[in-house]
Amino acid sequence: MSFFSRLGSYTGFLLASYIRSGRIAVEAVATLVIYAMLFRPGVSLLLAGEFHAIAAMCMLTLSFYTSVVLMGQCDRPQAYLLLTRRIGRSGYLLAHYISSLIITSGCYLALSALCAATRSVSGFTLAAWALGSLPLLLNVAILAAAVTLLAPAVLSTSWRLVILAGVVLAFSESMFSTQTLRDMPPLLLRILDLLQLVFSIPLLPVLTGFALAASHDYRGAAMAIPFAQVSLMLGLLGAALFVFSRREITVRDA
Repeated sequence: MSFFSRLGSYTGFLLASYIRSGRIAVEAVATLVIYAMLFRPGVSLLLAGEFHAIAAMCMLTLSFYTSVVLMGQCDRPQAYLLLTRRIGRSGYLLAHYISSLIITSGCYLALSALCAATRSVSGFTLAAWALGSLPLLLNVAILAAAVTLLAPAVLSTSWRLVILAGVVLAFSESMFSTQTLRDMPPLLLRILDLLQLVFSIPLLPVLTGFALAASHDYRGAAMAIPFAQVSLMLGLLGAALFVFSRREITVRDA
């Protein structure tokens, strides 16, 4: 059996296990609640761009939850034989990543189908849906890849803290009041600006992808945004696979 066949089989096993365990109920109920609160007829009539802007935030939250739950199962004792003999470390990690994408994408498709069936979104054509869905789902893939990299089975606690500190620095400007920034010593302010610039660059594909999902405007340089999103996703996932393939794994007792 080839690597991809084993990967597909184990991904299917993970999905079936996730459904049988009842964990899928959280995503199913969350999807229905999101539709009932934000998109059902009578609440408001949204444009397609507004639908994708709101749905993007909801799906990112849902993707974060699903990815955390699935990646939290990576260091179970039952994984030992799979890691050493069947699909190997790369296939094992990829299967968890792909499973989280399938579950979140399924929730998004269900939400879109509900909105299309009830005509609660104006201008919700297939073309408009596809234009907004591409960057939206790529952002979901990026977040799932980031959660995979930050999983306890992949990165050590110290490295996770370093990466999270970088994310905090990227948004540091919004954390301080204008007066606080004015009172900072010039050297400290320049260092803070430099760190913010360095750590915010990797976040640009995510932020521009969010804007593209809402605007549906692919003219000019916007055509490069999906390629930047794919590059970031592959970079994060590649880093996770690289670290996971070389790290000594300690399984949990349960």
